[in-house]
Amino acid sequence: MIKKIRSILSKHFSHFILFLSAILVMICALNFLYLFDITAQSNDECLWRDSDFFSEKNIIRFDLVKVDGVTWSAGIRNGDRLISINGKSAINTLVASKTLDVVSSGDYAVYVVERNGKQFTTNVYIKKLVSFNNLAFTLLSSFWLIVGFFVLMAKPEGKIQRLFFSVAAFSVLFSMNSLLTRGQQVDNPILRNIFLLRTVDILILAGGVFWAFSMVRFFSVFPIESNFERKKWIRKTLILSPWIISALVIAARIRFVYIDRTQLGAIITGNFVGFLIVTSLVTSFVQLVIGYRKVDAPREKRALRIILTAHTIGLSAIIYFILFTATTNQVVFNDPLLFMPIILIAIIPIAFGYAIFRYALMDIREAVKSTIVYGTATVSIAAVYFIIMLLLGQVVSSAIGTQYQGAIAGFVFVVFAIVFQSTKDHFQDYLTQKFYPEQFAFQKGLLKFSGDIAKVVGIENILNSTRELYVESLRIGKYGLMLKKNGGLFHLLQHHGINELQPQLFNGLQSLSQFFVERKKNNKRIVLERQNFNYILGDDAAIFINESIFSIIPLMINDRLIGLLLFGLKQTGSQFDGKDLDLLISAANQTAISIENARLYHSEIEKKRLERDLENARHIQESLLPKSIPIIKNLELFGITRPAQHVGGDYYDFIRVSDTKLFAIVGDVSGKGLSAALYMSKLQTMIRLYCADNKSPKEILTEVNKKLFGDMERNYFITVTLAMIDIEKGKIQLCRAGHPSTLLFDENGCERIKSSGIGLGLDKGDVFDASLEEVEREIKQGGLLAIYSDGISEAMNDKQDEFGEENIVRVLKENLYSRVDDIQNRLLSEVNSFCDGAEQHDDITLLLVKFS
Repeated sequence: MIKKIRSILSKHFSHFILFLSAILVMICALNFLYLFDITAQSNDECLWRDSDFFSEKNIIRFDLVKVDGVTWSAGIRNGDRLISINGKSAINTLVASKTLDVVSSGDYAVYVVERNGKQFTTNVYIKKLVSFNNLAFTLLSSFWLIVGFFVLMAKPEGKIQRLFFSVAAFSVLFSMNSLLTRGQQVDNPILRNIFLLRTVDILILAGGVFWAFSMVRFFSVFPIESNFERKKWIRKTLILSPWIISALVIAARIRFVYIDRTQLGAIITGNFVGFLIVTSLVTSFVQLVIGYRKVDAPREKRALRIILTAHTIGLSAIIYFILFTATTNQVVFNDPLLFMPIILIAIIPIAFGYAIFRYALMDIREAVKSTIVYGTATVSIAAVYFIIMLLLGQVVSSAIGTQYQGAIAGFVFVVFAIVFQSTKDHFQDYLTQKFYPEQFAFQKGLLKFSGDIAKVVGIENILNSTRELYVESLRIGKYGLMLKKNGGLFHLLQHHGINELQPQLFNGLQSLSQFFVERKKNNKRIVLERQNFNYILGDDAAIFINESIFSIIPLMINDRLIGLLLFGLKQTGSQFDGKDLDLLISAANQTAISIENARLYHSEIEKKRLERDLENARHIQESLLPKSIPIIKNLELFGITRPAQHVGGDYYDFIRVSDTKLFAIVGDVSGKGLSAALYMSKLQTMIRLYCADNKSPKEILTEVNKKLFGDMERNYFITVTLAMIDIEKGKIQLCRAGHPSTLLFDENGCERIKSSGIGLGLDKGDVFDASLEEVEREIKQGGLLAIYSDGISEAMNDKQDEFGEENIVRVLKENLYSRVDDIQNRLLSEVNSFCDGAEQHDDITLLLVKFS
């Protein structure tokens, strides 16, 4: 089930990200709405203090009234008592706060105040105060989401890009703190629904935990992958930890807050998540410093300097906020600007965005730039064509009348659809040539190569043409071509700019082949990029990383991996992506086809040599057949096999186990040729191994089937007839495992023995054993036992007529009293006459036993 869900998400990943981003944008918008409207607090630049909040005698007194502030200007001083606001009695600070929040910023509230036992009325100018810490995290998450969306959509399959977006997504969830600011002090719709309230609360906690760990993971691979990220157990720990910690935090929240309703439980769980976030920011800062020191490229170092500076400012702002709120006696109502620096944490994603688009970090700038250019061009062309077609339709309609307006509109739409695509493609090619001359030359070179490579003959010439394209024409600094040789090893046959890569690498690489096949199945670009090296190549990843290889493109034929193309960076210093990567893959496909064709051409040259080898194999196979016929009193024996090809899958044998007992066997492997011959030789070895004086044919075939089943391919099987002839007892015991009928002749006629049984290799044991039937017959003087393969009964002439079993019976009956060699010659002569020169389609085998 999980695998199926992953497959669906993989195929529709871009749509999923669009949907998820839309939800996250709505959350951000809701955060801003709550911050500036629903949870914004009215501010009169002083502090209210309750004498006894829960008592009916509670008194609210003014304290820390800001000198020259709005309350001071209204004549109110420290120690004065608040009686009412806008006519509503100030029972406690909660009621008073809700009353004051209704007043808009810039309006006046009517205060009734008591001083020294005397009451007076005054108008107080009201300001609005926003929660700066929540605003800071909302800005941070919003900016990070904007940048993260473009980063991920430019390269949806990139590991770094996905981690960057995950930081944005989880930060948005944590920023939902803005929805619960001030709690019961405001009329918050979320607080009216307990299920909604707890859902938001849990999302905030989980989002904070996952945000912390996602930041650590992101900065472990950016700007360069750290050593601990390459360790599988650490990577798994970073993946599993947020799930475990989130579960524990949520469980504690449910127990101590939702059930016990303790304020301490809320403080502890909330502060713990906050502690994780601050710790992760410090950790990511350290990781960024380490990465910055390891980067050598000046351009990348400049970009990282911007991000590092912003990270320093943002982290300093958080530390300042934490220390200031913990040590100051100032209240936010009197000096809100002192609390405002926390907003500077939002500079971190802004710096990321600037560095990414200014210095092309994470291969983003070119993708976004080309998207904007081509998108604008497409929209412009569509608008021009639409206006032209609209005007044309109106002119034609006015000329011939409105009764044909529907048909004209349909015709105009068809013309628009046909012409638009062609014009758009040509215009985009022009834009590529105009604004991206290097990319245009690159694409033109690859397209020309894809057409020319099919005409190149010989593997060496193909490899030289490939090198000429990538190294001399396209000037790629790092290039290599590896081909798979016999045994599964990949050999580095060509390279440029690669120094330490061994000429012979990998034994099998099954995971790599599966990776490419899976990507092809899911309609993804068939390429392995650097961020996935460690997961797919394992220990071999370091070899390619050290050689500055960034892209590996397969050479594949029908999902079969035959080689690899290795690429470094483009001339611009960025990684191949987008249309360039598509063209590289297309050129690789053409290269693979040309190499495979060259191999096939070479195999034709080797064909004659192989035929000679097969002829030698035929002689070897013939030597495996009985070199001499056993001599047993009162028995005449004869056997012959004639393969349809150089080597065949038929087999016969006589195995003498005593002076009065022998086994006679005929076997037929499905198919023919070398594979059938190999199975035939296995059968011969096993039959000779298991034939013994104390074993019956059924016992022998049962043992042989068990041994053969595990070694045989499922598209092969063997039919066998095994007869044990006991002269002393005058008996024949016989088993037929899927083989044609056995013929037993005497003076009274012919019996066709059709005992049941399936072929060897079709079933491991139970079905085979149950189907196999052993029969026993008496030996009669002058009788004849004939075992043959279906190559005789199914021998065909030019009219596709078969020789048939009836003809076999007829010929043998007519020659029953002849010598066995004469009987054999007569039968095969009849078969040859029947076929009349037609090609032999199957191996022919005949075994005869005559009882004299």
